[in-house]
Amino acid sequence: MLAASGTTVSAGLAGGPGVGGEAVLAPGQTAAVHLRVESQESAESGGVTAWIASRSGEIVAAPSRIADRTDGSTEALEVRMPTAAPAAPYFGRGDVSENHYQVSDSADLHLPWRRPALAAGVELALGEHVIAHTVPVTASVARLPYGSVTRRVETLPVLSVSLAPGVSIVPVGGDGGAGGDGGSPGEPAAVPIEVRARVVANAAPLSATVRLELPEGWTTVPGTPGIVEHDFRTPGEVMDAAFVIAPPAGWRGEAEVAAVARARGVDHRRGYRTIEHRDLPLARLWRPARMPVRSVSVTDLDGVRVGYVMGVGDEVPAGIEALGATVELLDEAALAALDGTAGAGSGEEAGFHAIVVGTRAYAVREDLVEHNQRLLDYARRGGHLIVLYQTQEYVPSEMAPYPASLPRGAEEVSEEDAPVRLLRPDHPLMTAPNRLTEADFDGWIEQRGSKFLTEWDPAYTPLVETHDTGQAPQEGVWLTAPVGEGRYTYLALALHRQLPYGVPGAYRILSNVISWR
Repeated sequence: MLAASGTTVSAGLAGGPGVGGEAVLAPGQTAAVHLRVESQESAESGGVTAWIASRSGEIVAAPSRIADRTDGSTEALEVRMPTAAPAAPYFGRGDVSENHYQVSDSADLHLPWRRPALAAGVELALGEHVIAHTVPVTASVARLPYGSVTRRVETLPVLSVSLAPGVSIVPVGGDGGAGGDGGSPGEPAAVPIEVRARVVANAAPLSATVRLELPEGWTTVPGTPGIVEHDFRTPGEVMDAAFVIAPPAGWRGEAEVAAVARARGVDHRRGYRTIEHRDLPLARLWRPARMPVRSVSVTDLDGVRVGYVMGVGDEVPAGIEALGATVELLDEAALAALDGTAGAGSGEEAGFHAIVVGTRAYAVREDLVEHNQRLLDYARRGGHLIVLYQTQEYVPSEMAPYPASLPRGAEEVSEEDAPVRLLRPDHPLMTAPNRLTEADFDGWIEQRGSKFLTEWDPAYTPLVETHDTGQAPQEGVWLTAPVGEGRYTYLALALHRQLPYGVPGAYRILSNVISWR
């Protein structure tokens, strides 16, 4: 009926987008909106009434009745965002271990997203009937070199704060098993942990502070800041603050560190990560600014140097660094310069104790395929080459030292609590420096692993077996083979999913494969 009457309505921020060049307004912020209505209905039929409302339905700008003009009527209206405008989705979950979402606000229940923060509405009177219609207030956002995109105007809090890393571990040394206390006699020294807080200002000018809330007994390392102050001058400005903290001597267990950003007398305790792709709606993943900390009975890798070939992107390097090792990301130039020098036992001053090929790297790294032989030479001369799970672009018969098969329909085990059996519990990779047991597979999340080998040369030794309910036993999960003076390992366990959530067994497995020898 609106189309038949020739009625259209549009509303956009005047003078370009809001915060940081984005379609964003902060709570309480004022902005000018251009409201344009075109209609071919005559005034005698009742005409058109228009307004702008917030998500809650509150009228924030109500112009007079739109004139009877077929060429359209445009009005510049000043609106003020409500001070309590919600920003995050109305549903969420604490972490990936929760298998369903909790609804925090039922006002938008069953909608995929919250309703628009600002909406322009019109009422068209047709005889005895009134037709109502709303459209979101939008802004044109530059996305060079592709031009611009039109986004719905959102409200975001004055400050966004997030913590990195997402989880931290404290290696307590020794080997008390996956759940044991471990450690040598006496109380080990406190292990410092570096924590980074990122604060984004969605309003400016603005003076803000950021600090950490520490568990009882934890302290800030002397000489490092306990609170950071910053004056934000422009909307969208980012401030990074580094803190170094330490648990009390001999600490074991679980704890939580939180970040608090404060401005204009209000504390802010969560932040978001923006997910944006061309031709798709923009989304933000919200997360509290909290970092779980867990002690893990694992031998650290202090003094160990690891090369890492990043694939599609994962947090395994951060997990390796949490164990005390030094990680160097290997780009194309680094792979081309690799001369096969291994780690311990063969020119260790110039090489790596281990080189790890990240998840799906063979699918996205053409330079890895080109220089794969250099990695094999590195293993033959005494190093340990560890390949995490790959897709069918990885062809073991050509890219591994011995023949194996990884078909397109390679198996996976998606039950995170699927039974695991150690096939060679006395193998060096299973006993040193941490003795692994089935308990190291407790508390896993999302899955056991993916893209298992189906056939392999007798030179390989399978180390574990697992399977989903009704699935045939899978032994192509973790295979290793001696290569010259070194070793080659294919490890399809989902370490990249476990490490970001502090699963102890994943760190113990990682410690063993990296510290081989």
